[in-house]
Amino acid sequence: MKIAITGSTGLVGTALGKHWSAAHVVLPAVRGPASAPASVWDPAAGWIRPGAFEGVDAVVHLAGASIATGRWTAERKAELVASRVEATRLLVAHLSALE
Repeated sequence: MKIAITGSTGLVGTALGKHWSAAHVVLPAVRGPASAPASVWDPAAGWIRPGAFEGVDAVVHLAGASIATGRWTAERKAELVASRVEATRLLVAHLSALE
């Protein structure tokens, strides 16, 4: 099975990737600009590299603004939610267009 993990460098993503890599192909979905060859997507820019999720059997979506930094003010909470909702919308639109 081929599993893509967004947020693969975080605490949970790192542990899942390590655990699953023993039995599956794990694709860390690296965030960054289109100009960076290793980047798969940039949710803030609304960009996913064409073909990045082709042949993937599952996507585990853990990406979002860090919950460990800063006080949880109303503004920060809105940022935390928006970073997850917008990234999820981008992923769903991209994945639904795949065969």
